[in-house]
Amino acid sequence: TSPFHSAWLHLLEDPEWLVREAAAEALALLAADPGVKSRLLSVVQTDPKPHVREAAAKAVGPHVDPEADYGPALRH
Repeated sequence: TSPFHSAWLHLLEDPEWLVREAAAEALALLAADPGVKSRLLSVVQTDPKPHVREAAAKAVGPHVDPEADYGPALRH
C-alpha cells in the first residue's frame, strides 16, 4: 500500500462518521489494491455507523470474492 493509500486508509479511523463515509467512498477507486480491499472489508464488518458500512460495502463490492474474503468467517 502506497503512502497515498495509507493517508486515505487513516481517514477510515476518524472519529467523525461523515469523514469515514467520505473516505470509504473515495477508496472505491483503489479497492483493487489488496490492502485497501482488506481494510474496507473490515469497515464493512465493524464500523458502528450503518452509513459508513454501506459506503465501504459499495466501494469494495465489485472486488469481493465471497469464499476468499468471508468463507473462513462464515464457517467459523
